[in-house]
Amino acid sequence: MNIYEAIDYINSIKVSDLPYGDITSMTYGNKIVDGVETGEPCIKFGVLEKKPLSAIPATAVVPKNLDINGTQVKTDVVQRAPRERLIGGSCNSEDPTVDPVRQNYLRRRPLKGGASSIYINGTDATLGLFVRDKSDGQVVAISNCHVYAASNLLGVYQHLNNAGLNNIVSLSARQPGTPPYNPYGNTDPTVDCIGSCKRTVPIGDLDYTFYYSTFTGNFYINGTSTDAAILKLPSYDLIDSSSVDVIGFNVNGPYQFATDYEITSLGDPLSPNYGSPIFRSGRTLGPVGYPGSSTSCYLSVVPDSFGLALVGVYSEFTSFFYNTFDIRGNVAATKGGDSGSAIFARLSANIPALATWKCIGLVFAGSSDAAVTGTGTRITTIAEKLNIVPWNGNIPTFTSETETLYLSAQNYLPWSTSSSVILSGRRYYQTGGLPAPSLSSFTIDSTPRYWTDVANNGSTWLAVASGVNTVFKSTSNGAPGTW
Repeated sequence: MNIYEAIDYINSIKVSDLPYGDITSMTYGNKIVDGVETGEPCIKFGVLEKKPLSAIPATAVVPKNLDINGTQVKTDVVQRAPRERLIGGSCNSEDPTVDPVRQNYLRRRPLKGGASSIYINGTDATLGLFVRDKSDGQVVAISNCHVYAASNLLGVYQHLNNAGLNNIVSLSARQPGTPPYNPYGNTDPTVDCIGSCKRTVPIGDLDYTFYYSTFTGNFYINGTSTDAAILKLPSYDLIDSSSVDVIGFNVNGPYQFATDYEITSLGDPLSPNYGSPIFRSGRTLGPVGYPGSSTSCYLSVVPDSFGLALVGVYSEFTSFFYNTFDIRGNVAATKGGDSGSAIFARLSANIPALATWKCIGLVFAGSSDAAVTGTGTRITTIAEKLNIVPWNGNIPTFTSETETLYLSAQNYLPWSTSSSVILSGRRYYQTGGLPAPSLSSFTIDSTPRYWTDVANNGSTWLAVASGVNTVFKSTSNGAPGTW
């Protein structure tokens, strides 16, 4: 089994179906014995606490081998804490008044990727880069769901986001971030407002079911594809052709998106992309990663990090994210406030004639280990889910259109709803859920696995959106198991 086949296998797994206890990650890499890599490929299970076999029920022991499509694949178990949603020796001084980090903190007009930015009343994070929305051709900013959508959950949860709202329609963003987290931010957020959240991938979009961990006392959502959102601008007065660049990056835009194969190949020892240099630029650590930056601070993808990872906290939930990867180097890769930073890889770095920088994803989490490892979500997944493509730097004609429409819940969105639906050939995206009812209106089944009777709590509504159009769906009581 190679890394490409292994990732396909990991992506097919529903963690709550595994009997192995509190899994925090599943990745592909080399088996480690007594702290030394053996060179044997394996599926690695991360757990909250590694225990002696005598303390584990026989049914919960990870087998030494897995039968995957008729092939025996070795396993390994490592102790690994869940990644943290916001991640906080650095390459540059972290003093916001000292260059080069100062450049990321400053109020930027025109706007650029790598700049400090967050939803209004949030703390501070990073605007990743500018891209183009395929649905209407407009230029939009991209960052994380927890940066521009306040960790908005799939509507099925009927839960408020981190901004205390039940949708993203009312969410605006600012640049720079909020004082005192950013000393250059205005105390009047309207002065720094740069637009509103246009679309997000709600947390729980792959598999909204969740279960309760008796070990941590937290609820774990079974599947989220990515942590990403796009921001629509109020006008194009905030950008110009230089906005296609990223602060502190020695390579000017526009930037191509890497393919899934290219991203995975960064962990393949047989690929010319193995060990390729990585660059990212964000609010807290500034530009990091030689030769993308002139400083001698190196980053690369952690080869055995490809797979799924447990990340939190999102509006009081923790979720398994699929198709994640880690970056690490001789300095901290990311810290708190760098969420949303675009990650670039110099593909075919050892073949100068072919070497090229491409965007491989966004920083969205990390581990506070000795190396301060950053966790990325793939640009391929983001592009698919948010319907975006690279921006070439040309500024199109600005359009701003809003439309309201009411839909029948039972006709269009079954209980197992995803984050979008197609109606009359158009794709509509969720923008929210319901006001969070009191805890007493929910019940937890005896497993415990997920909320029950959620669809039978009285009059409900769910917001969805299509392109620049905002669409609200209204419904009354539905039978259990449906909206």
